[in-house]
Amino acid sequence: MPLTNTRIRRDALVSLALVVVCGAILALFTDVELTLVRWVNCGPLAAEESRRSDRCQ
Repeated sequence: MPLTNTRIRRDALVSLALVVVCGAILALFTDVELTLVRWVNCGPLAAEESRRSDRCQ
């Protein structure tokens, strides 16, 4: 089956869509991870010194 311009274009669009979806998932999990780390370091279970640090203000 010879490759046609239409098929190549469709494959490129599918690849681009996958890159965008994977990038969005990565960004979402990074934001969730940062929020979780901040909560652990500055939340109610953290040491008093940690809660008073500049990072938690």
